[in-house]
Amino acid sequence: MKNENDYEVSDLARYLREHPELCYGKVGNGKEYDDCVYCMFQEVMDNAVDEFRIGYGVQVDVNVDYASGEMSVRDYGRGAPLRKLDVCFGCEEQFAGLFADRISLRNLVTWAGMRKVCALSARLIVRSVRDGDYGEIVFERGRQISFVHGTCNENEQNGTHVRWIPDVAIFQDFSIVEENVVNRIANCAKANPGLKFILNGAEVSSALV
Repeated sequence: MKNENDYEVSDLARYLREHPELCYGKVGNGKEYDDCVYCMFQEVMDNAVDEFRIGYGVQVDVNVDYASGEMSVRDYGRGAPLRKLDVCFGCEEQFAGLFADRISLRNLVTWAGMRKVCALSARLIVRSVRDGDYGEIVFERGRQISFVHGTCNENEQNGTHVRWIPDVAIFQDFSIVEENVVNRIANCAKANPGLKFILNGAEVSSALV
């Protein structure tokens, strides 16, 4: 039986940043389809796809700045809970980890979801719109910087807009390869007939894969 000395309380954001390979398997530099930066992208995309699958939103807008590495995903679903954006997307919490057992640590972080994106991004901005109200939260390297909420423009549609840029402190010399982004989106389109994906203003077809 383990005793109390075998356990340690760790800051989740710090831990994920110190061990990024535990999040998605490998870090990489952006050249390969399964590099971490595309797994982060997939994490955000999956949230948008989930909204479609339960009947909300038929389009996902993706924007990628290939020069800076900034990426964004905007769905037209219900919008994330406005006053719980820190809970849904943040990682400023502590957890008990069995530091003597690496496998246990891996299991502990598999639930993290968007928390992994938050921790590994230099900056993450989430704006959620619900029936005329909005909430917007900003994180830097896993730390919450600001949160505001209020009334938005009456023409702004419901949904969640997530913008982030991978942190160069973790992903040194990384690049975002257009082919890898397009293939990720095309695979999502193929698996979800009826959901339209727009990348930098142009529709991505499932026929590409």
